[in-house]
Formats: sequence, structure tokens, C-alpha cells
Amino acid sequence: MILRCDILLEDNETFEIVAYDPRGLDFPQDAAAVVATSTILDDDDGIPDQPSANPGEARLIFEPEPEPGAFPTVTAYDTSYIEGDSSFKRLNVLVTLDRPATASASIDWFTQQGSAANSEGDFDGASGTVNFVAGQRSASLQVLTREDLLPEPDESFEIVFNNPRSLNIVDGAQALSVEVTTVDNDSGRADLSSGIGAAGTPIFGPEQVDQLPTLRVQGTDIIEGDSSFQRVSLLVTLDGPTDTLVTLDYATQDITASAFNGDYDALARSVTIDAGQQSTRPEFILRGDELIEGDEAFQVLLTGISGGRFEGGAPALEATIGIIGDDGGAVSRVAGRTEPATGVEAPVSTAPIVPVIQIHDATMIEGSGSFGTMRFLVTLDRPAPSPVTFNYTTLDGSDSRSEDFDPIARAFTIPAGEQSGVISVTIRGDTLREDDESFDLFVYNAQNANFAGNTIGQVARGTILDNDSGAVRGEAGRGDPAPGVLRPEPDDTFVRVAPVAVSMREFDSGSQTYSVPILLSEPARPDVTLNLAHGVDRVGHRGRGLSGGLGRADDRRGVRCGADRAADLRRHRHRGRRDLRPGDQPGRGRGPARRGHHLANGIAHRGR
Repeated sequence: MILRCDILLEDNETFEIVAYDPRGLDFPQDAAAVVATSTILDDDDGIPDQPSANPGEARLIFEPEPEPGAFPTVTAYDTSYIEGDSSFKRLNVLVTLDRPATASASIDWFTQQGSAANSEGDFDGASGTVNFVAGQRSASLQVLTREDLLPEPDESFEIVFNNPRSLNIVDGAQALSVEVTTVDNDSGRADLSSGIGAAGTPIFGPEQVDQLPTLRVQGTDIIEGDSSFQRVSLLVTLDGPTDTLVTLDYATQDITASAFNGDYDALARSVTIDAGQQSTRPEFILRGDELIEGDEAFQVLLTGISGGRFEGGAPALEATIGIIGDDGGAVSRVAGRTEPATGVEAPVSTAPIVPVIQIHDATMIEGSGSFGTMRFLVTLDRPAPSPVTFNYTTLDGSDSRSEDFDPIARAFTIPAGEQSGVISVTIRGDTLREDDESFDLFVYNAQNANFAGNTIGQVARGTILDNDSGAVRGEAGRGDPAPGVLRPEPDDTFVRVAPVAVSMREFDSGSQTYSVPILLSEPARPDVTLNLAHGVDRVGHRGRGLSGGLGRADDRRGVRCGADRAADLRRHRHRGRRDLRPGDQPGRGRGPARRGHHLANGIAHRGR
């Protein structure tokens, strides 16, 4: 062991030697580890100190307390260290079991910011695994800490342990938190002390409801940093070990931070918690900058859980990742884990047999180039007893297809046992100074479910917040529940048909395909056949800038679609057929729109 000498007048000093993982040996009283204190006697004050005749015995570490169960119990220990003035230090964190492992065992860990931040150069963000072999009872992990010459308060960061294998976390917890404290030595303090502290703090998951696992997601705050990127983890815990796989989907969405503008990397993936496990951690990329701006945030939308339920029985969860700005002076708050994710309210049940569908509006920040993804949340009032399917199509609003968003028309399925999903629409950025823009997403033709309010469909609004004219107006993210579309008035004798009025921009060349939703007053019993025509109306001459989409009531309670007057299509008529089979409600007629062709806003054909 190397000791470094100096000629400074100072008190006697101490450091610790930690002995762990004995092989072929036992520590006294079957301790898990031993901590010996070494004292350096100062000789620069002219008063030599004499070594003690009885230096004392080392400290024995017995924790964790023995707990019943097939697997050993694991804990780890808070640790503090004196910072230093330059370079870096390798800091060891002690991990112990209540008894020797009987087989190979392991536990994962990752670092989490606190008042110390890897983005500020206080430590290196890291993650890893602590492994135990049969017969082993103690181990350590190593993190890299960075030193500086700044007078500052003591700082700390967190190491979170999760996902134990053939181990139990102390007190039956789902995760474990250990605090690593940096003791500042640049402020002239004389009371510098450090070493191994108390056992870590257990992190518990949600309360157990029944045999079906309940899942919680913890939000987090992160200090931004000036450049490059950092990895951010969200802790996901169950109420206990699961006997089956638990899977769920997650995707990022803007609030005040923008993936389009480089604040974070947009992501949409699935995660699985294996049988016997209680926790996991999806990871995200956050990108720093030197812009003086306020604190920002984005959300992680969690949907489609299978084999478990979200906390509170919610159909979906929204976890917030706060980005704490550090370019305008002192940071506004300490980073670290925050409140659990918020549950999205389920739609009101109106049918005792089949689920109820609700789609939500969505908003995102535009960006200056390339493309991004806007996500529309779809929820049910209960887990689907059988697959729930419906169709959806985009409709122009003040946004224009191909320029601002990519048109899409598809079917969507929520699998049996799940209660939510996400519809994705590609958004295209630009550098034009313009107003906020919007388009509509029409959902219809539900199978094995009803739309909320027993409507024939719903119209969700997608809003793109312009970022080229200064500060963005408002926040992005999930919006209100979308209003319903009322079906045509029923008739005692006939099924009433109402095509929906749509409009679209012309462009200067090329061709487009557009969708015309067709609504029925009730499910068709015999086949219903329609003749379709499209062309240019007298009010829709080439060169007129049209914008439109499916109409919505301002009070958001729903609107009736389909005008009473007939379409006056004078030129370029094109005829086709669309058969609506028994059991269908709304359908969709489609045809190629030649250059200059519009179905003008407010025009529809209605008949029997």
C-alpha cells in the first residue's frame, strides 16, 4: 500500500481498508465484510504522535439481516469520498448478501443524477452487473468520479440496483438506492470525513391488488449539460415477482422539449419483464446544448401492457423526464427520481358487453427539417376480451398532406387482454414562419367495440406547433379526448348514407390519393351499393387554396357529418362503386385525384 507524504500542518488523518469476498476463509462471527481504519499520524507540527498500543478491531459488517426464502438477500452501502482537486478517482461500492450464494446470482445497477451530475463532469454515468458465484457473500462495483477546484457544497448521486437474479432485495423491495456523496475540499473546511455508510434504501413498487402483477414507472429529472449526450433510465417496478412475462410498449412524445430540434432522441419500443423478475429500466438519449432556455420536459407514453396492469388500473401511463437547464446560471432544482407516472383516465363504460374506444388529440413541436412522429393515444374502458379493430385515415386541415404530414389510411388492432395503443403519423418539418397547423385523424368502423358516446366514429386533431417564428405557443403532448361523429338520422324504412365532406390542397403537379369517409345510420343488413363521383366543383377551381377536414364542434361534444345539399360535380367526372357489406357501418371510398380535382369543403352527397 502506497502512502503519500507532505509537509502540511494538519490533523491526523484516516482512511479505510475494506476486506470482502473471502475464499477458503471466514470473517470473524461470519461477517459479510470487514472495514479496517488506518490512521496517518501528522509529524509536521513538531509534536510527534505515538502509535496507539491498542489500535482497535476492525468494523464487522453483518447486513443484511437474514431473511427467509430460497434465495439470498442483497443490500449495498452508501459511500462518501473526499473530492480532490484534479483528475479522477475510482470509487468502490460494497454489496453484501445475508448468506453465501448457493448458485450463480447477479443484480443490475445504473447511476442516477442528484445534486452531482455526469453532464456537469462530476462523475461518469455508467451501468453494469454485480455477479456472485456459489459460496460468495460480498462483492463491489466501481464508478469513476471526477475532481475539480470549485468551492461548492457537498454533492451526491445515486446508484440504483434492480433486476436481481437468484437474489432477493432487502425487505422484499423491488429495487435499492445507494447514495454516493462527494465531500468538497475546496471551501477550506476542516471537518472532512468519508467512508462506508449505512445500508442503502429499499425502493418499493406499487401495492399488490391481486394475482395479476401491477406495474409502476418512476419519472426522473436530469441536468441538461452543454454538449454531447447522456443516457437516462426510467425505473419500472412490479408489485412482486411475476410468474409470467409482462410486456408493454413505450414511446416518447414532446412537451416543451422537442425531439425534432435535438433535445432528445425519439424512441418507440417494447420492454419485457421476465418471469420471476420485479423490475427493469428502459433507456433514453438526452442531448445537451449551450442555449439559455428554461427547463424543458418530454414524456414517455406507456401502453399495451400484457400479463399485468398499470398502477391504478389506468389504460396507459405518462412518465415525465424533466430536463433542467444549466446555461442561465444555477440550476432550478436537484436532479433524480421524481413522482410515479400519471395514469390516463379510461373512457366511461357505456356498453356492458363490448369495450368503449377513445382516441385523444395530439400535439408536437414542428422542427426545422427532416421528419418526426406524432402519436395519438387510443384507450379502452377495460382490457379487450377479444381483438378490437377499427380503421383510421388522415384528413387535411390547415396542414397539407405530403408537405406537413404523410397521409395514411390503415386498420388498427388492440390485441385481446390489452387496453391501449398508439397510432403514429409522420410529420415533416420546415423553416417557414407560419401559424400553428393542424390536421384530422378520423377513426371509424369499430369491430368488437363501440366508440365513446355510442358515436359512429371520432375525429382526433393533430396540431403542429410552429417553432420558426420565436417561442413555441403552448405545450405539446397528449391532448383532450377527441369528439365523436354522429351518425346520420335513422329512417324507419331505409339505411341513410352520408359521405363526409372533405377538401384538399391542389399542389402544382403530380397526383394524390384522398379518402372520403361514408357513414351509415345503422349497420347495413342487406348489401348497400353506392355510385361514387369525383371531380372539380364550380367553387373549387384550380388555384384556390382550400383547407378543411372533417368538421368538429367547437365545444367538442361531437358533430354531425355530411351536408344536405348534393354535390354539383360539373367536370372531370369519374364513377366507381363501393359495396358496404352487412355489419359494416362507415366505409371509405377512394379514388385517384387528378390534377386540379377537389371535393370542395361543405359538399357531400346524401341519399337512401
